[in-house]
This record gives sequence, C-alpha cells and structure tokens, in this order.
Amino acid sequence: MNQLRSELRKVLSTKTWFFLGLGAVFLVLVQTVATFFVAKSGTVAGATGGNTLIGLEDPAGVQNLYANAGASQGYMFTLILGVVAMTSEFRFATIVPTFLTTPQRPRPVLAKVAALGIIGGAIGLAVVVAVYGTTTILLATTPHAPVNFAKLGTTALGAMLAFVLTAVVGVALGALLRNQIVGIVLAVLWVFILEGVITALLTLLWHLDYIAKWLPASAVGSVVSATSATNSDTLPPWAGALVLLAYTGIFLLAAFGITLRRDVA
Repeated sequence: MNQLRSELRKVLSTKTWFFLGLGAVFLVLVQTVATFFVAKSGTVAGATGGNTLIGLEDPAGVQNLYANAGASQGYMFTLILGVVAMTSEFRFATIVPTFLTTPQRPRPVLAKVAALGIIGGAIGLAVVVAVYGTTTILLATTPHAPVNFAKLGTTALGAMLAFVLTAVVGVALGALLRNQIVGIVLAVLWVFILEGVITALLTLLWHLDYIAKWLPASAVGSVVSATSATNSDTLPPWAGALVLLAYTGIFLLAAFGITLRRDVA
C-alpha cells in the first residue's frame, strides 16, 4: 500500500496527468459533436476504428454517439500517460533508487501499474460523463431513435476499461522501450495510423474481417457497443473485453521479463 501511495504521488505531483486527461475529454467531445452533426445530416463517413456512421433514425446511430466515450482519440492520452510515467523513471534515473529501496522489482512495477490504472480509470470516468452529458443535450435538439438505456451501462464500463487497460499498456510499453520519445511516437502512430491501415488492408483487400476485429481498436469498439454499417462481424462486448485483457497481459509479461532482468544503471 505504501508503494502504491508513493507511485500515485509521483504521477500526481506533476500536471502531466491533468493536461493529458483534459486533452482526452476535449478531443472526444469534438469527435462526439462532429459525429452528431454528420449523423444528423445523413452523410456516411469514416469513424473510429474503421466504423461507418449511421443516421440518428437508427438506434445503432444513437448508440454510436454514446460509444464515442471509447474513441481512440481519448484513450490515446492514457496510453501516453502510462508511457511517460514509466519512461520518466529511466530518463531521470529515479528507477535506480526505486529498485535499491525495493530490491524486489515486481513490487514497484506492480505499484506503478496499479497507480496508472486508477488514474486511467478516473480519466475514463471524466470522459464518459462528458460524452454522455453532451450527447444527451445534443439528442434533445433533434428527432432520433429511442435510446437503448440497457446498453449505456455496458458502454460506460467498456470505455472506462479501455482507459484503465491502455494506461497499464503504456506502463508496459515504457518499460520495454525505456525511451520516452520513441514510446510516445509509437503510441500516436498506432492509434492514428498503423491500426487503421492494417484494418483497412485486412478488410478491403483480403476481406479478413475476422482478423481485423481482434485488433485493439476494434476490440474497444465491440466493448462500447459501437456498430458499423459496413461490417457486422464484430466481437460481443465480453469477448472484446477479454481481447483487451489479453493484449494487456502480453505487454505486462514482456515488460516484467525484460525490466526485471536488465541492468538499470
């Protein structure tokens, strides 16, 4: 518990978490508003994770507005936060006294994972509240299909899970790479470019939707119950959650296997 409090103090002692959290809320709200007006106009356009927007006369279109709470533009910030929190230890050599004070290396690493998971969850909650509030206000201004309130709880929990796990993956990625700039660039490239390109190639060129749906962003889309007009072959929410947990576990195991054995001097 003392180790966890120490790691929380490390992260909260700077404003990095606040500005990254603010960035997550802002960008997701921008996407939510943009999604609303495009869906309201009936225009079909690309959306997060390769999905296609559906009009507000369709219940799936309304659900997609709330599903913006799990947009990659948001959880990218918690991914970066995890990378920064871990790589800063190597950048400023604070990892040396940390491991000297606690020679059992798994303990401080697990404490950092737990601390970033808590902060990631808090940012996720802020994003969910902002998106749900904004979406409810926007929907009140125009005719729309009924809201499926039964799905809203699952969507909120799925979005928060995505923020928690991406923060943890960020810690693992930072432990693997140790270089802060490389870690941040790789995180941004994956969210905005690499996964989208891979998904498009698998879907359009080779019609391998059954592979694309197992990628992280697609798994998040299934967890938050996002619907695509061009691809109905998606994982159920529980399966998407398991996929995210599997990715997190793989990254953590790799990080533990490398960080706990390499020299940190």
